[in-house]
Amino acid sequence: MKVVIVGGNALGASLAARLRRLDENVEITIVEKNDYVSFANCGLPYYLSGIIASSDSLFVTPKDELKRKYKLNLLDRTEMIGLDENKKVIFVSDENGEEEITYDYLVLAMGSINNVPPIKIGEGVKYHTLHTVEDAIKLKKALASKKKVAIVGAGFIGLELLDNVLDGKKEIHLFEATNRIASLDEDMSLFALNILKKRGVNVHLNSAIKEMSKEGDKILLHYDNENLEVDDVIMVTGVKPNIKPIEGSSIKLIANRFIDVDDYLRTNNPYIYAGGDLILSTQMISGVKIYAPLAGYANKDARIIANNIMGMEEKRSEVLRTSIFHLLGYAFGRVGLSEDECKKLNISYKCLYSLPFNHVTYYPGAKRLFQKVIFDESGLILGATIIGEVDVPRKIDTLSAIMRKHGTYIDLMNLDLSYSPVYGSAKDGLNMIGFMFDNEVRLGQKNIAPLDFYKKKDSLCILDVRARSDFDNFHFDNAINIPFSELRERISELPNDKTIYVICYTGVSSYNSCRLLSNLGFDVINVQGGHTFLKVLNLL
Repeated sequence: MKVVIVGGNALGASLAARLRRLDENVEITIVEKNDYVSFANCGLPYYLSGIIASSDSLFVTPKDELKRKYKLNLLDRTEMIGLDENKKVIFVSDENGEEEITYDYLVLAMGSINNVPPIKIGEGVKYHTLHTVEDAIKLKKALASKKKVAIVGAGFIGLELLDNVLDGKKEIHLFEATNRIASLDEDMSLFALNILKKRGVNVHLNSAIKEMSKEGDKILLHYDNENLEVDDVIMVTGVKPNIKPIEGSSIKLIANRFIDVDDYLRTNNPYIYAGGDLILSTQMISGVKIYAPLAGYANKDARIIANNIMGMEEKRSEVLRTSIFHLLGYAFGRVGLSEDECKKLNISYKCLYSLPFNHVTYYPGAKRLFQKVIFDESGLILGATIIGEVDVPRKIDTLSAIMRKHGTYIDLMNLDLSYSPVYGSAKDGLNMIGFMFDNEVRLGQKNIAPLDFYKKKDSLCILDVRARSDFDNFHFDNAINIPFSELRERISELPNDKTIYVICYTGVSSYNSCRLLSNLGFDVINVQGGHTFLKVLNLL
């Protein structure tokens, strides 16, 4: 049996290795247009900062080692230029000309290419991208002499790039065509925006660059009726499937961009498979098709395709799109649906916020986490965003594992997590989120998201239960101050004909105050996250 794989890296190289482990006799050919077959795309930003010292470290497995270990026919610097599905032949081109390669099974693993927006590029204008090792080598050399740099695109790649080139010597301008950082919900995007601005990054949201022109040795950016002169431009506006090699074939596409595959990753031709960045995924919670070009899915696809070619039928599972990125000392983790996605899909939801420390506060070095977990009305976990300096991957991955089993707030309450003062708390922050939902169910506890409270604060009756000294330092003009420790003795000072919004430092004392007041017949709502959350959003 002859299997031809077009493309290497996460899908192609992993697939070849899996096939060889399954069958010593299958003839495996990889056609790769670049000079390398297996490199770490995700490591490119860290080469720019020097965290990864040598570009050689970005090559996961050298091509000669791949060939030797897995008995591969490796055609590098060779590009697929055509396909004859009836004859089971692909046409390839290299420096020596063109040739035909026959196959029994063909796997399309070309991955993605840069998705550059429609910008008018003037004569002589050159910009950088960050998609290959060559891109990273050229960019690192160029940035050494540049003082004013524009990064176009505030997605994961753009932010991790910024994280690794922000050295205190460069003036960085970050452009994003939407009103969100990294497609985060409004509140979490404000969190990221605040971090960026504190570090001196010039952030331009809702700013689509229309034109780039040459001005001497500078580049002039034209956007929103404004101009900005910079030394260099790095275009990191996302990726799209590389479907050029199959143009003109009968392989079915979705929206003229994505290769259509079945649950087994077969195209409409049963002898041709595709996966990774070329296809759409089904979001597990919503059932909606999404584009999720992540290395983890490509590696899983490699195993699935290899198994199916060898007759070991395996379906591709739905995805939660669990992801994480690092930005200026903070980890931003996401899993499942965002609040914005719930709104777009008309899914009824509620958000719960908590601000736990990563371990007990009496043990030195405790750091606060900012947790937002989204539920449906029944308590099913729909998604989450967690931000913090430490421990974020553990929390997000725990949620992901629970959500794979359609977990609810009850599962959060009953999570059996390891505890030591060095590593956690007896009541973990995820347990607490479950308890909060349970309090809504059993006690009728009412909560409001911090940003929702802020937007209508001027028309609300607000009770601030912080200590007088904290209140005097800052408070909302229309707030009443009664510290929680004095609340029972001063109940008569509160109106009993209004809904009272109770706020404190983090949402804990305000919750306790809500329970006291609710038990006495008051209509009260707890402001989740309190002043601490509003402060990190730069709203105070």
